[in-house]
Amino acid sequence: MGWGRPVMRMKSLACVLLIAGATGCQQAGAMMYFLGVGQYKRVPAEYKLPKAPTLILVDDEQNLVHPSTAREALVESLAAELRQRRLVDRITTSEELAQLRLTYTDLHDRGAREVGQLAGADTVLWIQITRFGLPDDLERVMSEVPFGATVKVLNARAESRDEVRLWPEQREGKYVEVTLSPHDLRRSRDLSHAHQTMAVELAEEIGKLFYAHTVEEN
Repeated sequence: MGWGRPVMRMKSLACVLLIAGATGCQQAGAMMYFLGVGQYKRVPAEYKLPKAPTLILVDDEQNLVHPSTAREALVESLAAELRQRRLVDRITTSEELAQLRLTYTDLHDRGAREVGQLAGADTVLWIQITRFGLPDDLERVMSEVPFGATVKVLNARAESRDEVRLWPEQREGKYVEVTLSPHDLRRSRDLSHAHQTMAVELAEEIGKLFYAHTVEEN
């Protein structure tokens, strides 16, 4: 059943191209819009990140990601996304966070806000991994593989508990998930590359929460 719609759209596009030759681009453009070809809608940012030093903190409390490659790659990919779009002033590097772990051996027992303070950040982008379905053996991938996490933005400089949460209002955070097909994952060179591929996909979706973008309408 899923094949009918793309075929119809291709046939419609072919008809429009024929119309363009006979009636001109203006009429063809109107026909393409009517047929739903190239229609997009603008999606506003759900939250505007403060222009301040920021720490991206990814937690995997359920120990879902084996090895930890996807977790580490998610930090790097999301940091690159935020830098490219100039959404924050400065992002704590993985090296700086690794140094903190050496200095504070109990860092994993501290709250996200406190870790942000120790890192010299004003804002913490706190991501908690809640779903990761990639097996260690890529040959065992037979269906779509999910990678999901909840996202929260915290004020590391808050002086009271009520001021800590910046976004979203719901206590559980904003859930974001991506799924990759077996075909896409089996094209990976190895398991590490597959982890990185999934991390890039999730980083892009999380990044979209914080800037306006367009999506193609179905």
